[in-house]
Amino acid sequence: MNRRLVPPLIRFGAPLLVTAACLCVLPPSALAESALTITPTVADFGRVEPGGTATQYLGVTSSGSEAVELGDLWLDDQAEVFSIAGGSCLDMVVLDPGEGCNLITTFHAPLAHGEFEAGLVFQGAVEGDVPGEAVLRAASRSAASIRPGSLVATPSSLSFGATPIRVMTPSQTVTLRNEGETSVAVTAAYGGPHFRLLHTDCVRVIEPGAACTLTIAFQPGSRYGGPLSSDATVRTQQGVIARVHLTGTAIGPPRPLPPPPPRDYGSIERDLADLSDSLPRLMRGGPQRWRLLPALEAPTAGRLSLTLFGWNRARRLRIGGGTLSYDAPKSGRLKFRLNKKGVALLRRPQRTRIKVVLKFEPVDHVAFRQGSELLVKQPSKKKPKRR
Repeated sequence: MNRRLVPPLIRFGAPLLVTAACLCVLPPSALAESALTITPTVADFGRVEPGGTATQYLGVTSSGSEAVELGDLWLDDQAEVFSIAGGSCLDMVVLDPGEGCNLITTFHAPLAHGEFEAGLVFQGAVEGDVPGEAVLRAASRSAASIRPGSLVATPSSLSFGATPIRVMTPSQTVTLRNEGETSVAVTAAYGGPHFRLLHTDCVRVIEPGAACTLTIAFQPGSRYGGPLSSDATVRTQQGVIARVHLTGTAIGPPRPLPPPPPRDYGSIERDLADLSDSLPRLMRGGPQRWRLLPALEAPTAGRLSLTLFGWNRARRLRIGGGTLSYDAPKSGRLKFRLNKKGVALLRRPQRTRIKVVLKFEPVDHVAFRQGSELLVKQPSKKKPKRR
């Protein structure tokens, strides 16, 4: 108890003891006639690059009812990284009630990373004056060592079970917490196909250690039943920063089986295309009854057929053909013939329109064919001149 308050208590007796007891719960500066107050009480220099410096200004005020004669200034700094760089308080001797001054404090960041703290005490010159106190805090740390802001989802995945098509399941909630050391500015959040984002408070700046939530429900919109999955995403201007895997099953008609993939039959397709283009030209050699195709390599067992069509005026006629069966992958030559209509048609001197259709039918797959057309004119037989 301040020695200056003792005589009034004795003089006025017991009634004032209650008042004195009530005053004891107030700050020391409110009881003292001479007191100093430092603001802020905690001066945070923040993060400073190793080897750099930072400055904080502290205000010192005479908060008592009488003037304060300034005394000693103590800095409890075991690491020797803080210093008093100046201020108007160093040039003043007395502060009248309500009058103030300032102190300039400096933090010199060492090369070693770490967090530092020191106590600052400003005393009055008269014994019994309440001193002003403050705490100085700072950290020496490079920017490269700071963990960037990152949102971690809890839980990391949600399973909604099975539900009929277009029927929404009960919602579930995911919590996203920023476990980095810098803030994260979220610009958008998405639920994904078949999963509805009902509510979120994540589209904002999330400080380190802060959290937000996503409320998601499953409502399949597919035509067929079956398992569905997607990812709920949270985005910043730099891209996706968090994902939550979502799964559910739609109850509905089964999905039809996909068609079998097309089979690769190797070079026979190219060979058939080349032959269908060249066969009409082969017919220019005359109306021979039998012809033999070049060898064709079949990659599988099947049946190769050739059909020839010709036009007599506007009427289309089948003029010949042939087949070749492959019982295993091998090379073979197809022999085909012209029928009587074909022989008669090709003997005419007029141009004849011919269509060639080559068809390969594998035993285990769908057939494919190639075809081409060409106008063929047989060479005229000139009679020798008589001499």
